[in-house]
Amino acid sequence: LKDEVSKYIKIKQTNSKNIKGVNGVLLRAEEAISKDDLKTAILEISSLDTEARGVLNAWLNEAIAKNQASIAAENLLAKTTAALKKRN
Repeated sequence: LKDEVSKYIKIKQTNSKNIKGVNGVLLRAEEAISKDDLKTAILEISSLDTEARGVLNAWLNEAIAKNQASIAAENLLAKTTAALKKRN
């Protein structure tokens, strides 16, 4: 019965900070992503050894690039807004 129920219900530990190892890292990263906190997810996945990351390494590289692009866009917007305010 437990196997059948587990197909439909996913049970997670409530305090991911207490979970050690890869499982804890993945759980905390998943929680961060669900809260749109890419920076924390990147930090969690980055804390793993390259070997332990496995296929997540590709995700990590893409997430870092996306985060850097987002920061660059925010900086550009701030500079443009400041320049427009000076001009007016």
